[in-house]
Amino acid sequence: MATKTVSKKVKEEGVLAGVDYDHPVLDYRAERIAAILKKLSAAKSSEEVKEIFKKDIFSGFYLPIPMVKEPEFKSKEAFEYYQLMLQSLSSQGFKELRDTSVAKSRPSVVAAASFISSLMENLDKMASGDPDPQKRQLAKELKEMLTGKQEQQQGQQGQQNGQQAQQNGQQQGGQQGGQQQQQGGGQQQGQQGQQNGSGSQRGNVNQQGPGNGLSEEQIKQVIKDLLEGAISNAKESVENMQQVEKFYQELAGVGHDLSFDSDFEKIMDLAKNTDIKKILELLNGLPELSKIVKRRYRPYSRGENSGFDIGDDLERLSIGELAMPDLLFDLKFSEGHLTLYRRGIKESRSSLFVLIDKSGSMGGSESDKILWAKATAVALLMVARKESRNFHYLFFDDNPFDVVDILRSTRRREVAKAATNLAAVAGTGGTNITKAIEEACSKLLTEKKYKELNEIILITDGGDSVDEGHIKSILAMANAELITIMVKGNNSALKQASKHYLSLEEFGREQLLKVLELAEKDHAK
Repeated sequence: MATKTVSKKVKEEGVLAGVDYDHPVLDYRAERIAAILKKLSAAKSSEEVKEIFKKDIFSGFYLPIPMVKEPEFKSKEAFEYYQLMLQSLSSQGFKELRDTSVAKSRPSVVAAASFISSLMENLDKMASGDPDPQKRQLAKELKEMLTGKQEQQQGQQGQQNGQQAQQNGQQQGGQQGGQQQQQGGGQQQGQQGQQNGSGSQRGNVNQQGPGNGLSEEQIKQVIKDLLEGAISNAKESVENMQQVEKFYQELAGVGHDLSFDSDFEKIMDLAKNTDIKKILELLNGLPELSKIVKRRYRPYSRGENSGFDIGDDLERLSIGELAMPDLLFDLKFSEGHLTLYRRGIKESRSSLFVLIDKSGSMGGSESDKILWAKATAVALLMVARKESRNFHYLFFDDNPFDVVDILRSTRRREVAKAATNLAAVAGTGGTNITKAIEEACSKLLTEKKYKELNEIILITDGGDSVDEGHIKSILAMANAELITIMVKGNNSALKQASKHYLSLEEFGREQLLKVLELAEKDHAK
């Protein structure tokens, strides 16, 4: 009777000391890395990366001082994998990237996924395009080792050998002889493989190099070259993700926290958007925007504390004044020099309505006007979200497009989608500023959600003829005023029709703050 052989999968071991590779949390981190790799367009082959490699790289970013175990090279693959991990962990770029991720699970997952994606892409390029055939072969083997394809190929080869042995046995002595021949051949192959793994292969690693015609030092250098590019790309990717994550948190609005599982894909889409990257570079003064976003209070004796005053109102007396001796207290009271709480209620803020010129003159081949306009609009959106204000914008060229409404209650995913769409618009078409202002005023007059609006912000290069009197008339009908942000242009009629008129010949932090200060003025309802 034929005996059925059951093959047992050999447990893979990582190279880091003190890591519990079977821990459920580490399993989960590896799953998250796999999910990210599937979404990264550059990681075409990274979906199949072995779990043990994902766990090793994640742990390398997460642990404060990851320690590599003493090497035990049972095969050339083990030598190459050890060198890959050792050089990764010891490289300066990897250490710098770990400074932002150590003991932080989400940054470590992002860093690991970005690094693996970049490494696999570099391996693909070397395997297909390097002029040195030995390097191409090494890159191919490294890729197969990290994706588990070597094991698959070895298993397929073993199965083919077994089938061939069975056929030979059947030809020589019938069914029983074939089975004996198959078993004998399998035993011989197993013994030979064991000898290669534990005996002669160690001599190859230590004396002749791991194979591929390259010495140990040559293999180390090839791996070093591969890692430099992968780490550099990973650092750039992680920096972009961190910047976009901060941007996304601002868009989420007050009282919202980032959810890694539900929002990461949207953040990743934003990070890949070229215009978003450029806009974030222009908005490198974002930490300073909060300085002009201040709560405004209307005095009210029973309101919340918003600071301190000097006076004699005992209802607002600071608790610290009660510790003074009676004589000193009476003196300060008589002179009106008591420290008082300043109390008030927070004023509600009106909405922002922004018109953005997307005509051909704004977006010519050498023009950065449309990028400036979009960066200004995004900054205004971030201020609106921080202050829990409604935000409305529309693009226009010959005709106005549909108004996009981002309300206080708008879900953060929808906010991120609107911001992405805003950043993706290109400058084309003619210019009709009057139609855009008419459309905005019509909204103010006819739709309830715009009733609280009393100002319209226009961002344009002014490349259109407008009737000053007509503009003033339609603004008056809507009980609205116009703020014009002129981007590298001039329009005297618009200047006369505007309450505020700011001309920008260059764009930077200082100019952006001026725009936001204008938007802040007269917006208390």
